[in-house]
Amino acid sequence: MKMKKVAIAVSALAALTVSASAFAQSTATIPATAEPGTIITYDAHNNAQIKNFEFKENSDPAAQPASESAKVSNGPAYEKENAIVAQVKEEAKSLPVFKVPDPVLPAPQPGMIVYYDGMGLPTKVVDAQGTTIGLSKWTPPKNGTYEWKSNKLTITDKYVLGEGNVTWYDGVGQTGADNKKLTNDNCATKMDYDRPPYNTEIRVRNLDNDKVANVYKADVGSLPNAVLDIMPDKMSKDFGAKVDKKKNTGRFNGRTYYEK
Repeated sequence: MKMKKVAIAVSALAALTVSASAFAQSTATIPATAEPGTIITYDAHNNAQIKNFEFKENSDPAAQPASESAKVSNGPAYEKENAIVAQVKEEAKSLPVFKVPDPVLPAPQPGMIVYYDGMGLPTKVVDAQGTTIGLSKWTPPKNGTYEWKSNKLTITDKYVLGEGNVTWYDGVGQTGADNKKLTNDNCATKMDYDRPPYNTEIRVRNLDNDKVANVYKADVGSLPNAVLDIMPDKMSKDFGAKVDKKKNTGRFNGRTYYEK
């Protein structure tokens, strides 16, 4: 009977926004969902300390001034981007397709920090030493297309092309995987199948409105729920996407690419 109650509690955590009472029900895994932007830190007694993201009152991207780097791109730069995308997709026709396995959430540990993205899903989990959990010893992935649900990453000899969800997490001021403080222009790429060198410039396009800007790799996400994680102000100001408590608006349909 006790095991049955634990299973029910874990199931409930996967369906509800995380709350203080929820943590008392199960310690089998970290919560599968939380309020967008939440950061959970487990203390020395393995108790969850919850930091909720402070949403701005005016979350309408149209009312916020974009940075100089953000724009609706067309002309020669747009033509170059489309040519690269077409080249990658043509090469992908002769490359293998790899299915990325569903993530397995770890059990809480003292010192563990869990970051939740704009969709309310865990995107990055680090241990007490600051090491991203889930990362194996780095072996460059084979050329091919890596797929997880609607997210797709295509790797060729020269380029890496991402297509799918671009979401945000509360990373500014936190320590990235390169042991440096994260800034608004930094981003997190995805685990074992997308780990370019730190400070790699990544071109990102919001396919919903054609706004485009560059971000720079400084962190690594643990789970494949998006092709890229960016910062909340970058999300709203440069890409015109809402940053609010609604989990279905915490992302945009994006395309990313960089040269290896």
